[in-house]
Amino acid sequence: MKIIRNDDGFVLIVALLIMVVLTIIGIAATRNTSLELMIAGNDKVHKRTLYQAEAGAVLSTEVLEQNINCLTGFGKTGTVGGIDFADLEGTIRVWSRTTNGRNALAMYLDPLPWTTTNCNITDPLGPNISYPISNIGSTVELTDSYVGGHAEMLPGGSLQMASGYERKGKSAAGGGTARIYDIISRHRGLNNSQSTLIFGWRHLVGEESECKY
Repeated sequence: MKIIRNDDGFVLIVALLIMVVLTIIGIAATRNTSLELMIAGNDKVHKRTLYQAEAGAVLSTEVLEQNINCLTGFGKTGTVGGIDFADLEGTIRVWSRTTNGRNALAMYLDPLPWTTTNCNITDPLGPNISYPISNIGSTVELTDSYVGGHAEMLPGGSLQMASGYERKGKSAAGGGTARIYDIISRHRGLNNSQSTLIFGWRHLVGEESECKY
């Protein structure tokens, strides 16, 4: 009996199998690269939104300090939908939120009117500050800040009686009064991203300067 060996076409089959394997590897690598690019893009947007919210909080501290310098609040620039506002530097809008017998733009007197659940702000009065003005009412990037606080005596700010000792009279220990604020800054960014930061701020009463607005 004669065994016939015929290897014609073997190299072609092997080459085709190698091409199939390389094609599968290439498709997997392409999909993995696309996924990594999407992750990197989302991470970039998230970080950008976070930093914008942080910048909004820092900006709000300066606006708050400027507002404290104005005893009766900022001067009104205009009204939208029955709500007074003051525009600062052409890019920052301060909204009227309180009208209980004082200038509605004196936001430094506002209490803490909001509640937060999983960083979702519930405040029917709306934000104190919006930035930039050009993006208000649009779907592009916008930072809103909510400001509220209370006054409290600092440690050492007590009044003491010295009667009974050789030098009679009163003495006041240095401590003073401060207004303690919470600032919530929320930035709505690209691709429906959103980041919210809660920022603490303390203003020492008596360190006010000239009102600029």
